[in-house]
Amino acid sequence: MTHLSDRERQTLREMFRELKYPVFIELFVDADDEWSRAAEELTTEVVRVMPDLLHAVVRTRREHSLLATLYGVERAPTFILCDHKRDDSGIRFVGLPSGYEFAALIEALLDVSASRVRISDKSLNYIRNLEQEITLEVFVTPTCPHCPRAVRLAHQLAWANPARVHASAIEATKFTDMADAESVVAVPTTLIRVEGATVKGEILGAVSEDHFLRALKDIIEEGR
Repeated sequence: MTHLSDRERQTLREMFRELKYPVFIELFVDADDEWSRAAEELTTEVVRVMPDLLHAVVRTRREHSLLATLYGVERAPTFILCDHKRDDSGIRFVGLPSGYEFAALIEALLDVSASRVRISDKSLNYIRNLEQEITLEVFVTPTCPHCPRAVRLAHQLAWANPARVHASAIEATKFTDMADAESVVAVPTTLIRVEGATVKGEILGAVSEDHFLRALKDIIEEGR
C-alpha cells in the first residue's frame, strides 16, 4: 500500500533539505497487526525520500521484549526517534502518525536532525534543570487540526531533556482502551505524570508554552 503521493514525496524532499545529522527511527510492531504493517510501510516510504540521513529499524515487540521494556514500549506500533548517536530523543508516536499527525512526525525528524529545540530560553533552562522524571501523553486523532500543536510542544519539552522527559503522541482511535482508562473525552488532551507525585495533571486543548509550564510546575510542587 502506498501512503505518500508523488506530490507529498516532492514536498518532503524539499523539507528534508533542512536535515543535518542522521536520525534513526526505532519502530516497534506486532506481527500480523494491520496498524503495525501500515506503520512499517509509512516509515519505509519516508526513509526512502532521504536514505542517507534517515534510517529505520523495525522490531517486533515479542522478539525484542527486553529492548521494548527499556524503551518503555507497551503498545504497537510505537515510533521512537533517536539522534545521530542513536540516543533516545524522548519523542514517541504511539499508533500511526497519519492525517494531521504526519506533519508532527516530519517536524520532529527535522528537529532531532538539526539538534533544534523550539522553546523559549526560560522554558529550556527550566526543563534542563528538572530533577524528576516527567511523562507526557498527548491523546490525538488524525482528523484533529489542533492536535499537532499540542504534540509539538510536548515533543519539544522532551527533546530539551530526553534524560528526564518522554513525550508520546497517542492515537486515541486506535487505543480506545487507553483513552477510556484516562477518561479522555476530547482531543488534544495532555496528561502530565511526574515522578513521585500522587496526582497527574491534565491539559485540555492546545495551550501556550507558558500555560503548559505553569501546569507542569504546579504538579511538581504538589508532589513535593
